[in-house]
Amino acid sequence: MYPTSTPSCTPFGGRNVPYSHSPFMDGLVDACKVPYVYKSFGCESVFRDCPYPDEKLRKDLSERLGMSAQQVKFWFQNKRTFSKGKMQRWETQNHWVENERLKTEHQAIMLAMQNKTCLKCRGVMVQTQDTSERQRLYTENMRLKEELLHATTYLKEGLRRNGMSLSWARN
Repeated sequence: MYPTSTPSCTPFGGRNVPYSHSPFMDGLVDACKVPYVYKSFGCESVFRDCPYPDEKLRKDLSERLGMSAQQVKFWFQNKRTFSKGKMQRWETQNHWVENERLKTEHQAIMLAMQNKTCLKCRGVMVQTQDTSERQRLYTENMRLKEELLHATTYLKEGLRRNGMSLSWARN
């Protein structure tokens, strides 16, 4: 009883065949007496294949379904809006789930860092160097970099005064 055929974007698939074999679609029943549900199914079957019907298809649909051309036009606009909203709600839900998963993962990483546990095996990490030794080496490294920078600057300045340049030194 419901319309079942699926048309293309050309009116009725390029042929003069009704969407279904129900009496109201064949014009045997007055279109005004047809329930809106059947009219909606007629539009639904077209919407699946062509969400943006042209004026000719809308006019043809309006005649077949007993609706005005404006009703058909607005039905398609409303359906597109509803479909877009439904898709956005679905995407929002997926993003929310992904966000929750990332939050949980972040908390696990932070907890592992606080407890000094290995993220792979969950075992206790053994520190190989003393923290004070590491700090001392870091400070010494910074001091040596600073000395290198001053020495390079001094050398470049001396060479500039003599009209020479170093190929490896940055200008």
